[in-house]
Amino acid sequence: MYFLGADNCVYSAANTAQQLVCQVTDFEVRVDGYIIALTDSTAADVTNDGKFTQDPTSFTYYTKYNNKKGLTLARGEEPIFIGDDNKVDA
Repeated sequence: MYFLGADNCVYSAANTAQQLVCQVTDFEVRVDGYIIALTDSTAADVTNDGKFTQDPTSFTYYTKYNNKKGLTLARGEEPIFIGDDNKVDA
């Protein structure tokens, strides 16, 4: 189980002291533990391409998007995004 803290960081319920990914506004966790996150940041780690990066501290794999409004996962793996126009991709 994962949760988003008041500091906009994702935490695992198993270790609430360790930040997994920060600068996050919403996120989903795939069945393999990889995190797909939304952010309103333009930080260097925002890729918008679905390629996963490993955090050097938590060793968590994540990818960030900053051009989406909402997110859910289909079949536990594939992201479905809600765009700024409140529509989903085809």
